[in-house]
Amino acid sequence: MKYLIVGAGGVGGTLAGLMRLGGIEHVDLIARGESLEAMREGITFIRNGAGEDFVTGARVFSQEEYLETGEHPDVLFLCVKTYSVEDVAPFLQKAAGPETVIIPLMNGIRTGDLVRRYVHDRQIADGCIYVYARKDGPERFWMDSKILRIVFGSDDPGVDSRILKQAEAELAAAGIRVQYAENIEQETLKKFSYVSPAGATGLFYGCRTEGFQKEGPARELFKALIQNVIDLGKAMGVELPADMLARNLDLHDRSVPQATTSMQRDVLAGAQSEYDNQVLEPIRLGERYGVAMTAYRMVADQLSI
Repeated sequence: MKYLIVGAGGVGGTLAGLMRLGGIEHVDLIARGESLEAMREGITFIRNGAGEDFVTGARVFSQEEYLETGEHPDVLFLCVKTYSVEDVAPFLQKAAGPETVIIPLMNGIRTGDLVRRYVHDRQIADGCIYVYARKDGPERFWMDSKILRIVFGSDDPGVDSRILKQAEAELAAAGIRVQYAENIEQETLKKFSYVSPAGATGLFYGCRTEGFQKEGPARELFKALIQNVIDLGKAMGVELPADMLARNLDLHDRSVPQATTSMQRDVLAGAQSEYDNQVLEPIRLGERYGVAMTAYRMVADQLSI
């Protein structure tokens, strides 16, 4: 199938590199600024403990250039930050044809619904990606750990599940850990129950992963935030596994000690961030569904971002 990746940051660039390394032929990437020209030559892809690869073969376009081709992908992976969805929506509306399935790989709750708010009459699934990756230059991407998993699916009968299942098979054949999920809302909330508490804890205590890989106040906050998400999910009708807290602690303890989340890095750099989506949105949902979200409120009250 033909794949288009929208967003050439840590997630999109890493995904493009992995797909090409795995032999997937038709990989197009939307980039901008200095990355646009730099990535046309190739992608430098660095994996912690696995060396450096220079990956070629992905076609790199600006939005305008891609639309001029008149092509439509079979699968469009949306790898932008949640705050950029509205800006990129006009391009998505034109780039995705009626047969295209859009798969958001973003941090958030119900990100498919967020895309549907701005993109109409298109097939929109839902999904998430587990990866510690960052952009280290115009065409350089650094994957900090071996943790990588892509999950996608849809409970919308208007989304062609055959395309999703074929994408699952093709990515798996390329060596990418991937799962087509029947209960995608549960799967995306599982991801949120890790990445949001990790980012909020790191911001609150000004620490990296190692700061709450050991017992102490930071780890207790991390656990309380996870429990808030579990409680919110239950109120929303999304039951997370009984051992979700233990799973997230294990995942965190296996992470690179020096890792940070993209939200942390953006906030510390004074850049636009996903703080609203990852910290304030759970509080708003808590108000809607009658969940106190005490740990999130404490973070929001103290940080005042």
